[in-house]
Amino acid sequence: MFIEKNVPLVPVKRTGPKVGNCKTGKLASRLEVGDSIFVPVKGKIKPTTSTTVRSRFMYHGKKLGHTYAVRVVDGGVRLWRTA
Repeated sequence: MFIEKNVPLVPVKRTGPKVGNCKTGKLASRLEVGDSIFVPVKGKIKPTTSTTVRSRFMYHGKKLGHTYAVRVVDGGVRLWRTA
């Protein structure tokens, strides 16, 4: 091991999703206030299904300044952009 001087710092490679780089991010950026999307669910809807949908959109919503409301409806989950 030895000391080196004047070696430039290598930038960090970000691997996490950025707004617009995944389906959820692209969809979240296109939603306007009052718009909604329906996520169909086959079979019985688990309690965690709406939580999963909410968390995916809230992640991107924080970056975009959006808020959402999520409700379980017949056949799936519906998400509205509220602000």
